[in-house]
Amino acid sequence: MAAARKAKQVSCLRRRSMAEQAVILQSLTPFLFESDTASDPEVFRVSLIETTCLLIPRTHRMLILQAAQLNPTASQEPDQCQHEADINLAMSKQLDGFPVLNQDSKCERGPGCPAIMSVQKYQMPHKLKVLRRLMYASPVISILSVILLLWIFRPDRTLLPQIHVQLTEPQMFGAKQPVAQGANLSFVAVPGTKTLLVSAYMEQRAGGRQVRVIAVVLRSEPIAYCCILHCQEQLHISEGIGHVHSDHFGFVYGTSDIMCPLPSGCKTPTHVAVTSATASNDRASVPPDMFLEVRNQEEKSDTFPHNFTICLSTMFDFSNVLQLVQSLEMFQLLGVSRVVVYKTSCNPETQRLLDYYTQKGLVEVIPWTISRHVNVSRGWLPEHGPGELHYFGQIAALNDCVYRYMYQSRYVALQDIDELILPQSVNSWQELLPLLEKKYGADKCYMFENNVFPNTVSLSPPSSRTPGSPSWKNVPGVNILAHLHHEPIIPETHYSNFKIIVSPRAVFIASVHGLIESQAGCSWVDRDIARMYHTRAPKQTNLTPDQLIYDGRLLRYSAALTLAVDTTLRDNGLLPEDSRT
Repeated sequence: MAAARKAKQVSCLRRRSMAEQAVILQSLTPFLFESDTASDPEVFRVSLIETTCLLIPRTHRMLILQAAQLNPTASQEPDQCQHEADINLAMSKQLDGFPVLNQDSKCERGPGCPAIMSVQKYQMPHKLKVLRRLMYASPVISILSVILLLWIFRPDRTLLPQIHVQLTEPQMFGAKQPVAQGANLSFVAVPGTKTLLVSAYMEQRAGGRQVRVIAVVLRSEPIAYCCILHCQEQLHISEGIGHVHSDHFGFVYGTSDIMCPLPSGCKTPTHVAVTSATASNDRASVPPDMFLEVRNQEEKSDTFPHNFTICLSTMFDFSNVLQLVQSLEMFQLLGVSRVVVYKTSCNPETQRLLDYYTQKGLVEVIPWTISRHVNVSRGWLPEHGPGELHYFGQIAALNDCVYRYMYQSRYVALQDIDELILPQSVNSWQELLPLLEKKYGADKCYMFENNVFPNTVSLSPPSSRTPGSPSWKNVPGVNILAHLHHEPIIPETHYSNFKIIVSPRAVFIASVHGLIESQAGCSWVDRDIARMYHTRAPKQTNLTPDQLIYDGRLLRYSAALTLAVDTTLRDNGLLPEDSRT
């Protein structure tokens, strides 16, 4: 048995090339020197052969030969070593630190004297060192990969669609989420068209649920739209139908509503994208930033966060600081709890005040950056100045405000910062609106006559000095308490430039003056019940001061207004701390 065992082991070693045998012997010799077999050369050789066959799998032997820069020739044949498949030592342990035989050393006792061979430290090649480090690092990389996957697919994470639109089948959500808009607006351009999307709202009032997308469009461009709705973790397709508002004042661009009916299986869409129905290539992959959040998911009819909200027309290049503070304080005295400002640009003092009132919770500032996308006009008619869209996109902003606060406010007023709607027999809007509903009906649009108080004429009241604080003279802007005389009402202007208070849930399409489409229509309010005080540049420029008509209704609020304005100006560093009225 011993002879057969020895013959088998010798045969195993002989089947290797001479170069391979040399490397094997060099690699294992020092380990066998430490054993008792080193005292008998023949026993040593047999043990060496057996250990070689057991410890060095064929794959690793080939790597040893490559590391020693030897070219195996006869070692390509299949290996018959027993137990070779059961041994799988790490390469780092087989190579790193193994001593090898010096190529120039001679055996002093003949072929059977491995015990006196000199050895030198084997130096691992750079590539194998890198391989060993990778083997050490692989468990760490695997653990980190598992942690990353668990984080990506955590239960509280909402996944975004990687959208591949098909016109017939709803698509499943993929790896990304449509960009959800917050209080601000993110204008979205529809590729291949001149259409600019502003915002999206659920429409639940006109015989079926659909999504209304407020947009600015080139009126001469006929477009068939396609709506892509994200609904219940799927994407659904419907045909979008555009309706351009009739009030565009002759500009080439106008405000439009793109209506997106809800297809079967889509009841509560959270986001919507609009594309051109003819641009099939663009529809193939819709990026997430083309999706708008769909607001107004829930209808409300009884309780609202605000009783009165004022939607101001677009603010640009604004620096009328004093009148801004006076108007915002007057709004609060009248019962207004929210003022929405669509701001394009203003001076630093105005921005400081907007930040101040935002902190107080009165003002919501919505950056209105439409001029980056469309050549807007500063005038309300094309002949009043260059541009392709009416007055900084005022109509689109007002419609967005109506829908934004449709279920957030019981009433909404559409007006400018230099306008005040003052009751004549009561002192607040809380008292005024019940009177209007009783006289004209509920859910109506209430229109208030415009009275212009020229800010170029300052006449003292008949029986007292000019009200207000003397220190206001150092604050930039108009003092409304110094302009209490208005222009006569004439037929040419009697029914123009009025402003409105309305229940927003009764409005479909709003304009600068009045409504284009509503549920209950509009009614003119008797000027003896309430009217609008508009402190601005004169409209009837040929009038002399003695032709103006005194109206002291504003003085009813003078004391409270002066105190509030002083406090705000001091808080913002626009009045000295020691200033007093």
